[in-house]
Amino acid sequence: MDRAEAFNRGIVLLLARLAEASPVPILLAIESLDPDADAATQEVYAATAEYLIREGYMVGRSIASNADLYQGAALTARGLELMRSTPPALKQGPTVLERIRGALSSGSRDAIVKAGSEILVAIGKSQLPGS
Repeated sequence: MDRAEAFNRGIVLLLARLAEASPVPILLAIESLDPDADAATQEVYAATAEYLIREGYMVGRSIASNADLYQGAALTARGLELMRSTPPALKQGPTVLERIRGALSSGSRDAIVKAGSEILVAIGKSQLPGS
């Protein structure tokens, strides 16, 4: 898996885990997102968590030197809004959370990467309510 695919997949896996736990903050172990991922992919997942924190979609404090364990990980209000939104490219249809759940339940790597890509478009264009 290349870095872009790992990044897209990481976004889906992270947002899904945080949405499942919401509103309760969790101890998030990056390796628990995808136990079969290699070290390079786990590194991208950790960088993805940092990206979501920097962009204001997630909170959490890294408590490991290699940024693979986050204490108090949770979606922010902006992250929750993202999960309830419909990606701009779709205009109408399923919410981001519904897209994530569908992609994960399909088990298709392509569906997960596509869902991650659509989320990035929504984040990048800042076309979400309240953004």
